[in-house]
Amino acid sequence: MSRSYLLLPFAAAVIFALSTLCYKRALKEGASLSSVFALTNLALSFVFLPLLVAAPSPIPWDRWFHPATAGALFFLGHLCHFLALRRGDVSVVTPIMGAKVILVALLAAGLFDARLSPGDWWAAVLAGAGVILMGVSDSRPEGNSTATILLALASCLAFALCDVWIQQWAAPFGIWGFVAILFLTVGCGGLLAMPLFRGQPSRLPPATRKWLAAGIGLTALQALLISTSIGIWRDATGVNVVYGLRGVWGVALVWWIGHRMGITERREAGTTRMSWRLFSAFLVVLGVVLTALS
Repeated sequence: MSRSYLLLPFAAAVIFALSTLCYKRALKEGASLSSVFALTNLALSFVFLPLLVAAPSPIPWDRWFHPATAGALFFLGHLCHFLALRRGDVSVVTPIMGAKVILVALLAAGLFDARLSPGDWWAAVLAGAGVILMGVSDSRPEGNSTATILLALASCLAFALCDVWIQQWAAPFGIWGFVAILFLTVGCGGLLAMPLFRGQPSRLPPATRKWLAAGIGLTALQALLISTSIGIWRDATGVNVVYGLRGVWGVALVWWIGHRMGITERREAGTTRMSWRLFSAFLVVLGVVLTALS
């Protein structure tokens, strides 16, 4: 059977990294965290809401709390991701996100007694080494690196828990119905959380609007590509392995085109630190591949 459908998560990995650059530039230009967070969540809700109509089987509304819980986990992961971006560099945050597949395997074993192979444990060791190396090689006097890495790990953990929840409870809903309710919860959460942030989404500095619009559009597109590839071809492992390449793409895009987008972290970090970040990203990706082969 041809696996050409894996081109979809490959494209999604590149798009995710590019969207992260757009968000970073929007935050740098003065967009408030509430603007980025609330508008992105609302956009995702609107993109996936039509799937409720397209769901092939009736929605078991008496179990609504299953997709709602997954939505709350996604919401938390999204929040930690943006907090990490606001504090730190794209080339630090994005590679750590690639460890999600490994965390999914570990959480599935811990929560639902799934069996882990020796390859899974080696994958966890490699990913952990990559994250530790990222922290050691990127340590700075102001301490932003530690906070950034902890927030990125919290985001990765929340997204991994969301994936495990989907695997465990999505079947009665069908993937489309489950995902639609999940993102509806995310959108509602974004609206409810707005008063907790400083700054109003309606007051966007003009310089931020194109970058925020680009980031939102790219985020919705990559989410649609991932959901479509998993929903149609039922190869969550293969899709997530290819999608895990976003860590390498995050560093590569900062290196290649970041300066053209007004992202200065390549110059500020220097060649040596950027090289260590790329090596750390490769360790995480190698761990993801080991998980797939186990």
